[in-house]
Amino acid sequence: VAVLNIVLAMIFACLVFSYFFLWSNQPGGWTPPDVPLPGLGWTALAAGLYLLGFVMMSSAHHLMGKGGRPVVILLMIAALLALLAALAADGWSLYRTGLDPEMSAYAAVLYMFVALEGALAFTLALMAGFTTARWMAGLLHAQRRPPFGRPRQLYHYAWPQGLISL
Repeated sequence: VAVLNIVLAMIFACLVFSYFFLWSNQPGGWTPPDVPLPGLGWTALAAGLYLLGFVMMSSAHHLMGKGGRPVVILLMIAALLALLAALAADGWSLYRTGLDPEMSAYAAVLYMFVALEGALAFTLALMAGFTTARWMAGLLHAQRRPPFGRPRQLYHYAWPQGLISL
């Protein structure tokens, strides 16, 4: 997971650099003139959901040490659902504006941020499924934590990236 985090951070850094590079080299303005910016309400909802997911995943980690397995799995799945809902809110806010990634570099970069977060959410969903299967088989407890620790590490990378990309 550490190597995956490093690779994802490098991709994200390249995307942030692309955003600022394109922004600094637009002679006619960065945003398309006839398209409104994404709404603050959807952005605030996405930010709140990212933070809620962080709190749930941190709570799951704390409870894992105390042996509360069913609650841990439910909190992990709820955190994943919060991440997916935040991703949906972010994507919906872009879609509602009418931004077309084929028409402007601004829209293309914004949609790429959402796509990168979506790929991360898909990876986390696979990891959560594996962790849930291990729990159902009785192979996840306070002494055997790695199957839970890996998605937790990746989630703790995903939520700040999601907040930054808003």
